[in-house]
This record gives sequence, structure tokens and C-alpha cells, in this order.
Amino acid sequence: RSSDLVDKDGAPQKLLNCDFLDDVEEFQLSDKHCVCGGLASVVIQPGHTYEIEAECSPKSLGTPRVIIAFQFKDTEYGNSYHIIRFLFAHITDLDAEILKPTAPYVRQKYRSRVKGCITVEGVRPIWSSRDELVLSKPLGDYFIPASLRSFMSHGKLCGDKKKIKAKLSLSNYSDKFQTLLYVEEYQMEKDINMYAMRDASPFLCERRRFVGLEVPGLAENRPSVMRGDHLFFRKSGQTTEYKGYVHLVRKENLRLKFTEKFHEDFIAGSKFHVHFTFNRLGLKLQHRAVERLGSDNIACQSLAFPTREAIEIKRLRPLRKIDNREDFKRMLFNKNIGTNNEQLQAVQHILAGTSRPAPYLIFGPPGTGKTMTTVEAIKQVWKRLDGSTILACTPSNSAADDLACRLLEKSHVP
Repeated sequence: RSSDLVDKDGAPQKLLNCDFLDDVEEFQLSDKHCVCGGLASVVIQPGHTYEIEAECSPKSLGTPRVIIAFQFKDTEYGNSYHIIRFLFAHITDLDAEILKPTAPYVRQKYRSRVKGCITVEGVRPIWSSRDELVLSKPLGDYFIPASLRSFMSHGKLCGDKKKIKAKLSLSNYSDKFQTLLYVEEYQMEKDINMYAMRDASPFLCERRRFVGLEVPGLAENRPSVMRGDHLFFRKSGQTTEYKGYVHLVRKENLRLKFTEKFHEDFIAGSKFHVHFTFNRLGLKLQHRAVERLGSDNIACQSLAFPTREAIEIKRLRPLRKIDNREDFKRMLFNKNIGTNNEQLQAVQHILAGTSRPAPYLIFGPPGTGKTMTTVEAIKQVWKRLDGSTILACTPSNSAADDLACRLLEKSHVP
């Protein structure tokens, strides 16, 4: 594009130079008398203009910005001065234009469920009612205390703030971590309620066996919904809500089952307010874990708060001696471990317990064999340390599946 320099009044001004303050490849300046770059100068009379053209040759999409400096000299007083201007270019293409937002982003309002509603239970998927784990001891509900919920709804923690800031000890371990779990769950509720849908239009499908629901953002896990989760449907102005269980998760829609009467009485085009939920099992298990540690469980207490004497004893007595490297290579389940010195050394030290009672940390960027090393270490502990109890934990279900599949490769581990 071109830029016109105008001297509206006063004495004539001499344009000495026009150039970028930084070295840029995307932009080039040009003008009739080659003033750009300081090769010439031109006098601009009052009321006249001088045109400078800026050309952009973009290498990528975006909005590059450059700074242009114009150097002038006042012909009347002889002093020089600079004028600085910013130059922007908006680089786009057809795909970017198609994908650009159609309206400004507006943050979703927090919509909590209506209290005091009568809930009508839905139909669970077959596996979620038949294959549940049998717990040796009943698992508590661990609902957020009403007083704490009330304080958090006003953005305060009051007395519970002292529990969180207090120095961690055996006496406050349970209270501190349970309070943190309550705070975390409250935030999870707020986050999931951001996806609440108003006046949604569900539909019957597959011969009225399921109720379908289109959920924007479902493919990107916004919200995250899995088979066995449940949603709440409620018509505007009513005090009855219907609990539906997810049976199928498609790319952008769900298949749910409610009570049989809900399916029979469903009218096409009906509008419902929809609220999503999350599975609380993980939170309840964490509550029980910290609760047990706060009890008189000596084994758990010694694990979380080991004494100095116990640490020194364990340091002096490793589990076993480190085997000869070549002999150890022949006993590997995965022979590829033997070709990598760091992986081989990690497995040997884990097996020997050289870092006990502290954990042995395996770290590295993606693709460096951390999972492969962990799997080999688990197999070696299982084979060579009789009576060992192995608990393998992962941050996600998919990671747990991957770990389990690798442990079962070639049937090394039963």
C-alpha cells in the first residue's frame, strides 16, 4: 500500500530518509526519487504530498509489525527531526477466513443445577451395573461440606484457609488434603457447569431405544464425556429432572438412556436444560486414602513420614547387589534395553533399591524409552524379588492400557 506525507502549513520540509528501524525481510519500501534508504532527498512544500509505497511479501500467516522512521530537516531553521510510525499487515488465506470466528468470544456463564429437584433415575449401560469392582469396605460419599461450599461460593475459605496453609504434619495430613480435594472438586463442578446447555433439542433415535444429543465441542473433549457418565435433563420451569446415562459417544453427539417412561412420552422438538457431570470415584478413593493415613495405620504413616533412623537403616541395606552388567543383559526380557546404557542402569538401580526409601526417578523427553524402561523394571522386580507388591499408576486410562499391554507382551507376566 502507499502512504502520503503531507505538510499542511509552515515552511517547506525536506525528507532526508525513510527506512525501517529493524532488519525485515517481509517489507520493502520504494518511492519515486529513491529517498528510501537515504539515496536522495526531496522537499515537500506546504499543502503538498509525497507518496512512499510499502510492499509486503509474507512468509506465513499472521500480523507482522514493523517500525518506520522518517527523517526530516526544517528548511527554515535547519534542524533535523524524526517521525516514527508503525506499519501493520494482516496476512490471511482462504482457509483462515473460513475458520475465523463469526462473533467475538463470550465466556460461558456459570449455570448451577436447580436445587431441590426430584431426580428420576435412568438406565445404566450393562457393564457399568454388572462389572463394578467389589470393594472390601464400603466407600464413603465424601460430599463437600455445606459450610465449605457456602464459603467457596462467595470466594472465601475462612477457617479452612488455615488448614491449607498450615505446615504439613501427621496430625493435619488428612484435614489438609481432604480440604484441598474439596476445593478441587468445587472447581471441577464450576468447570463442567460452564458447558451446561439451555434449550437443547434432544431427539429419539434407533427405534426410540436411545435419546440423542448434539454436543458442540465434544470431539475436542469440551466437555469430556465417557460411556457410563450421566447427564441431567430438565424442562424450563419444572422441578423434575431426568438422569440419563451415556451408552454411546459419537464424534459430536451422545446416545443416552433414561427411564422407559421418558422415552415413551418424549415429544419431538422438546427443549431441555442439560447439565453435565463427572465421575467422582477417583475423588472418593483419594479421600479414603488420606483418611486412612491419618488413622492409626503405622505402615502408611511410616511411608509418608519416615523417621531419620529408618532412612539411615534402609540406606545401609539395599535390596540386593547390582549384578554384573553382562550377566544382567542376558536376563533382560526386552533385549533392546541392553543396548542403551541409561535404560540398563536405571533398571539395575531400581532392582537394587539404591535410592530407597526415596523413589528412583526416570525422566526424559517423549520417545526416549521411559515406558519401556518402567515395564522392564516391573518385570524384573516381579521375577527376581519374591513377595514384592507392585502398584503401577498412570495419569490417564489410556496410559494404563498401554502399560498393561506392554506388561502382557510375550506373556512374561501372568
